[in-house]
Amino acid sequence: MDEGQKCAAEGSPEAQVFLAIPPEGSISKGELQAKKARPFSFKIGCSQAGKNKWVDMGKQVSRKVQHVEDKVKDLLIRIQNGEAIGKGDINSLKARKLIVAQTWKGYTVRKGPNYAPKRKKVATNLTGDWKELEFKEYNFNAKGPPAEAGHLHPLLKARIGPYIYQLHLAFNKCHLIVYMELKFLGLILYSGETTIEEHISSDGWCVLRRCQQTISLKAGS
Repeated sequence: MDEGQKCAAEGSPEAQVFLAIPPEGSISKGELQAKKARPFSFKIGCSQAGKNKWVDMGKQVSRKVQHVEDKVKDLLIRIQNGEAIGKGDINSLKARKLIVAQTWKGYTVRKGPNYAPKRKKVATNLTGDWKELEFKEYNFNAKGPPAEAGHLHPLLKARIGPYIYQLHLAFNKCHLIVYMELKFLGLILYSGETTIEEHISSDGWCVLRRCQQTISLKAGS
């Protein structure tokens, strides 16, 4: 962060406040703040310097000690150099928003069992030279392309509808019209009131005959 880089280069705010106080005597807060260009840095510096017991904060500000160690600057420089620091120091710098945690991912490249200086093409087809060739391993977990299901023939759809309808009649007596297809439909049952003696399909494939009769259906029959 920008604030962390400035602290690493110029020192922490508390160290800057401490160095702005004269070694002997005291200085007013107004004069001390006038030496600091940034009010935000002055506020944090006074707070941290008082917390570290470096200065005596009152109407007049004076030093309590003559020499201090700027640990914040030292920690930030160590981080810039890639050195490891303690977890407590990291949490303290993160709380002051001087550093931001970043994740770096690294990869290690090693020679595998099939390493070769030149790329070798793996055979996929069985030929007469199969004893000397290296074949590609078969992936049994690979999934094939999705199979597209077909559709029912229109005549089969016409056959299912009346069958479901007859099941909903609860096996009661009803007038049925029996369709007999002479080609491949077999016997299909339809219900209705009108009678047609003979129906010839438009394509000439099947001839349907139907006659009206009464059929009694029983369960289990």
